[in-house]
Amino acid sequence: MDAATTSDRLKEAGVKLSTTLGKAWKKQFQKRDGLFIPWHSLASLRDSLHKGNRPNHAESFVICSPEHLGEPERHNFTMKVGGSLGVHPSTPKSWIEKANVAVCVPSPMAADAWLTQSLFNSGISRDELARSGQNSARRLTDIMEMVPFEDRVLVLSTDALALHRPSLPDDLAGAELPSEVLLVFDPQHASLAKSHQEASTVWEALEHNPSVSTPRALFLPPLAGRSLFPDGNLRSLLGSGARLDELISASVLEMPTAPSSNEETKPGAWRISEDGLRTEQFVQSARSDEAPTLRWEERIPLGGRITKLLTRRRPTARELKTGCMEAAANGKVFVDVEVNWEYRGSPEETCQVTGPKEILHYQPVDWIRHGAVIPTELLMHPNWPPRHQHAEGFLQAVKVHRRDERRDSMVWQQMGWVPTAHGLPAFIAGEQVIPAHEDVTSEIKTPSPETSLRYGFGEISELNWKDAADVEQVRKDFRTILDTYVRSEAWSDPAAAAVILAAALRPCLPLRPKTSIYIWGPKGRGKTFSAETAMYFWARDKSAWIDMPPGSAGDTLAYTEKVLSSVPIWVIDDLAPSASRDAAQNKSAHLEDTIRNVFNNAAKGRSDRDAQAQERNFPIAQLIITGENQLTTPSARERTIPVHIGTGSLHPDHKRTAAITELAVSDGTQARFTSHLISYIRHLASTDSRFSSGPGSGMTSWERMRSWLGEELRRHQKAAVECSSTVGMAAADRAGKLAGDLSVVYALLDDMAQYVNLGDEYRKILDFETGLPQRIRSLTVSTAADHAKASPGQALAQALASALAAGYCHLIDGTDPTKAPENWHALGWTVGHDEHPMPKGICVGSIYVHEGRTVALFDPISAFKIAEEKFPALIPPGQKGPSSWRSMWDEGLMAPNTTRQKDLNTARLLSIKERPSGVPVAIDLLLNGGEPLEP
Repeated sequence: MDAATTSDRLKEAGVKLSTTLGKAWKKQFQKRDGLFIPWHSLASLRDSLHKGNRPNHAESFVICSPEHLGEPERHNFTMKVGGSLGVHPSTPKSWIEKANVAVCVPSPMAADAWLTQSLFNSGISRDELARSGQNSARRLTDIMEMVPFEDRVLVLSTDALALHRPSLPDDLAGAELPSEVLLVFDPQHASLAKSHQEASTVWEALEHNPSVSTPRALFLPPLAGRSLFPDGNLRSLLGSGARLDELISASVLEMPTAPSSNEETKPGAWRISEDGLRTEQFVQSARSDEAPTLRWEERIPLGGRITKLLTRRRPTARELKTGCMEAAANGKVFVDVEVNWEYRGSPEETCQVTGPKEILHYQPVDWIRHGAVIPTELLMHPNWPPRHQHAEGFLQAVKVHRRDERRDSMVWQQMGWVPTAHGLPAFIAGEQVIPAHEDVTSEIKTPSPETSLRYGFGEISELNWKDAADVEQVRKDFRTILDTYVRSEAWSDPAAAAVILAAALRPCLPLRPKTSIYIWGPKGRGKTFSAETAMYFWARDKSAWIDMPPGSAGDTLAYTEKVLSSVPIWVIDDLAPSASRDAAQNKSAHLEDTIRNVFNNAAKGRSDRDAQAQERNFPIAQLIITGENQLTTPSARERTIPVHIGTGSLHPDHKRTAAITELAVSDGTQARFTSHLISYIRHLASTDSRFSSGPGSGMTSWERMRSWLGEELRRHQKAAVECSSTVGMAAADRAGKLAGDLSVVYALLDDMAQYVNLGDEYRKILDFETGLPQRIRSLTVSTAADHAKASPGQALAQALASALAAGYCHLIDGTDPTKAPENWHALGWTVGHDEHPMPKGICVGSIYVHEGRTVALFDPISAFKIAEEKFPALIPPGQKGPSSWRSMWDEGLMAPNTTRQKDLNTARLLSIKERPSGVPVAIDLLLNGGEPLEP
């Protein structure tokens, strides 16, 4: 059809030139040629052949322009037709009624190409098809009749297979078709998601056709995976000689799953190209001499997709209590963005950009500012980062590209017990998990990756607690541990062995440890060795912690706080005196804050650069500290169990202590025993009848097992409190908490010893009344008694006595200030030039005789200031005067027969005529160095 014949052709097709359609088509073909294709529906041809006739005119016509031949949206039917399935008018009746296979293709021209290729495959030569004559249609029918039955393929056509003809599903469902039907979809300019939706409708209709037993579908391009035929559409494929068997082999017997929609196919939409190497935009292009067209154009030579969403979080308190993972628990979400490109013919390159999910809210140019980590090779790319409207399009395309392949995963930000979906928690140490089959992982940012990977259980194996051989292995390792750590007397004080062994195994219990262990003593006497022997129980490799304690006293408070919230056990090694006073004070302050945080389950609140509150790092680890000197601050000292390692603390036979290290290096028994204990805890929760939850109990078996451990902990605490009753209620309560929190380990060990039939000889070591738990209680009782002597009130009394004795201040006789008081040499007076007593320093109070006793009335402000200034070791910075004076009252250190004034720390001596007031301290107490006199 050329410009001269356009009007005649349109009239022949029944198109009125006065209509909108007629005017548009006439204008379209005024300056160029077009293609005018007769079209016959399958239904009309079937009816004609049944009547013994051949159609003498086309039922409709298809018109398209040459540059769009074969593209579905450019085929325009000129009138309504009786059905959406077309067929070549030369098709014999026998083919329609008895064809072996039918194929339905998305355009008349593609149908003709398929039919031609099918005839070639059946043995018809090109010369036979190329011969022309007056009745070529009849001649083609005769040629088709010659094709053997098994090679006959009924080729049907539609304008676009479901894209433009809503009647197609009904026609496919009701038509008489061969038993095998192949549908070919060639949606050149439609999104894959839309194509899938339309194809599903057509497929379902074909499945409802009773005459069709084997529906097949060929998708060009495919709905999943890469195209087998990347060059051109179906008509060009057939025209280039593609084999039909290759096309049929690419067909499927089931509808593929719905693909992710990379774009909405409308002008302005963005997508990542199929090869993933570039970003494209759907644009409309129109020149004055051609019809508008839509096509994808490259905008950025970079492609990408979101490969993973990673949630990092900690178990909630309820998850740790019940053992069950809560889906609603929040965490920090991070994304991995894969970026792909090829540059000037170089091989394809790929890199990963990682960062918090918030980077997806910003353009790529701002990703670094919001915490993204971008590889150097991508930063070097000349087109990175995309900017302005290209950045918006890139981000839009990346978010949807291959979305169905995106992986969601979660990692725990701490080791130790973590919940699972089935309610029986797993235990993580480094990269190892008990049980090994649980799909749980941890990602610890602090400490260093090398240190984190040193945590583990050695060569763990799954234990069967009903298997005699496995139980025998546990029994053997159990006895070896007790022999090496306790019975060998490697530590001369059994309390030291009891504390170190309990501290090593305390992280196994699903109860947060709150007792810090402070190992102190002279250099070179075995402090670090003692701490390392506890770390041997958490060694991934046999030599993991040999001469390598994990932490140092030089670590910052923030670092240590982060670590203690992430690992099961931690050692702060070598708290030694420092040449710098400020450095020493900073170390001590950091350490004391850490000890208090562990005991109180506290963590510093911090904000980020946007002034938003950060997640607080609550401690979960068992803390062990080594140092050369005792702790001085009462609030920290009273929250630790001290273990003194000095001369003679380790057995003089070096083989006894070397055996502990050798056991770890040669066999890894300590770490293996840790895995035994953790496995036993899970075994208790899952099988022991004591903890079976039962219907309607409201508690899981894990909760019941934890409740039992809590009861045992309180039993151990109560026993320690009763032993410490002589040191005062507050000190006894704190000592009980420390001892019970540590010695509860032996309740669990004794339960396991009974299960594996360890033997009476070994069970005596674990006995509640006479074994290792009692050793820990005795140690905490004696420590509590020492701490009571160093309470804030006692420390202030000692500081005042020392300040007077050193002459930093003095007391005067309240009745005659010019006269030196009795015992003046100890109350701030010295011998003057004339060999008479004279005061030194400032006056901090007066002396009176009250009801037969000599009493000093201190000025509370000046006296405390001198004590604080001159004796910071006794009165550390931050300790206030009012609370210190109040402690002296509470501790019974004030002069007898004095009464504290309401809301004040002073008393008024009513027996004195002037009724003076001040803080009343007996002179005898000051003369005794601030130590209370024996009653």
